[in-house]
Amino acid sequence: MRKLILGTLTFLLISAVGWATPCTGSLNSFLSPGAKMCTDANGNAFSSFTSSLSTSDSAKLSLSPLSSGSGFTLSIPLSLFAGTTTKDAFGFTVTAPAGVSLTDFEATFTPSAGATGTASVLLGLSNKSNLTADLGAGKASTTFSGVSSLDLIADITASANASGTAILTLMPSTSSTMPSAVPEPATLSLFGIGLLAAGLLLKQKKRAESSR
Repeated sequence: MRKLILGTLTFLLISAVGWATPCTGSLNSFLSPGAKMCTDANGNAFSSFTSSLSTSDSAKLSLSPLSSGSGFTLSIPLSLFAGTTTKDAFGFTVTAPAGVSLTDFEATFTPSAGATGTASVLLGLSNKSNLTADLGAGKASTTFSGVSSLDLIADITASANASGTAILTLMPSTSSTMPSAVPEPATLSLFGIGLLAAGLLLKQKKRAESSR
């Protein structure tokens, strides 16, 4: 029996690890037919990746997981977008795990050493809470009413002299949707009866002591 239980737990653990694929690899690898979704450290799932880029160009963008928290990073070669605005450069759907809702989205566009020019990423969210991450300008964020999932489409713009690599960090934030625990009426009634009984016993004890 013990071996059966251990075997079952091992199977479940392996299955869970297998499904929890980290967001790592080229963008193109997530566009292939039958490509699996990926998840972050907080259990958010990223799926339905899209891109208007060619197969060879989408292979030049690469995803990497964050060591902790929500989201992932995307390495972007700036020369690929130099002098243009590329509509729908990439997109995906993010879905929060059960019991939580997406309530915030943050993006940071950071130039790597040696990067030149200017660039920005316009992130269009399906709930219309759009934001723009400018290269080297720090964090851009938007807060909204909680939703279970969001579709995101990104347009990338870069100046003609843009070169080098930039890292786009995408971080959804969540909050719990589980209601706080409220005592049931029956529980409150039993608690009240208990207090009443304790009070009566204490009163009888004091009477017995005073009559001695």
